[in-house]
Amino acid sequence: MSNEYVESKPYWSKEEPSNKLWWYNDGTCSMIYSFDKKRKYNIYQLPKDYPTFTKEQKEIANKELEFWITNFFGGVLATEALKLKQK
Repeated sequence: MSNEYVESKPYWSKEEPSNKLWWYNDGTCSMIYSFDKKRKYNIYQLPKDYPTFTKEQKEIANKELEFWITNFFGGVLATEALKLKQK
């Protein structure tokens, strides 16, 4: 058995096959996601990025990032997400 460390290559995956968000797995604990695997977003920047999302992206985020929106960030972000959900 070798003690050699083998670094894995970064890859994109989904939490569920039906999800639209892609998560970037690079071997670190970064929380990077994307709608198209081109533009990367950091989950910790969600309050800053959310207002710039398209309506479709906001609907995806509301569904797939609900925990982060309601339990982690809350406040204005959760209020805006709730308004969009009620339309």
